[in-house]
Amino acid sequence: MNRKFIVFILLSLFIACSVRAQTEQMMNVRISGGVSFPRKPPLFFDYWRIGFNGSLGFEIPVTRRLAVLPSVDITNFTFDRFGFRERSIYRGRSDIAVNGSQSLMVSGTLNIKFYPFLIENTLTPYLIAGAGYVYFSKGDIFVDWPEIQPGEGEEVIITIHRDSVHVGTTENSLLTVFGAGIDVPSNRSPKLFAEGYYGVALTRERYTHYLLFKLGLRFNLASVFY
Repeated sequence: MNRKFIVFILLSLFIACSVRAQTEQMMNVRISGGVSFPRKPPLFFDYWRIGFNGSLGFEIPVTRRLAVLPSVDITNFTFDRFGFRERSIYRGRSDIAVNGSQSLMVSGTLNIKFYPFLIENTLTPYLIAGAGYVYFSKGDIFVDWPEIQPGEGEEVIITIHRDSVHVGTTENSLLTVFGAGIDVPSNRSPKLFAEGYYGVALTRERYTHYLLFKLGLRFNLASVFY
């Protein structure tokens, strides 16, 4: 992660605090966890699979329908050995050993939450969209395969070779997210919410797409400190 990522997080917090100063409503702390799915490009979709996400952020009401949500997310994607064996040029080979590492995203986003309908004491749907900055580390993929050569007499010489299918890369890029969620009504804090969104990281070679589903809690700061 570089300075741009840190500057974006600090700027998001500054904007959030500025918005908070303009409203008398109490902000909420949002904590959530969920699952992540790679979508595009093909290399990312084919060779990595479902992972996990953790998120920490704030919800600052602006009006009854609108809120600002600065947040930090950590998202990983697990290397899919079976998927690699089935979709790569090594398909059908039982003599290879596949080694791969997870891919990781650390993102900071500034989002807008909008309630199209204001419904009291029932499940309340909302829309969410935002932009931010992401640090993306894509894992390594190596394949070890044996070469068998005759030796003296009945001996054989086995040499293990390693192919580098994908060398791990890291980069920082802009990120856009959009999705929807549901707030679960409650007279007490914390309150439950469920959320799903689609993210697009504007990575250099090809944009990286992924899908997230989260389940989380909203804590009213007044209930935390008083």
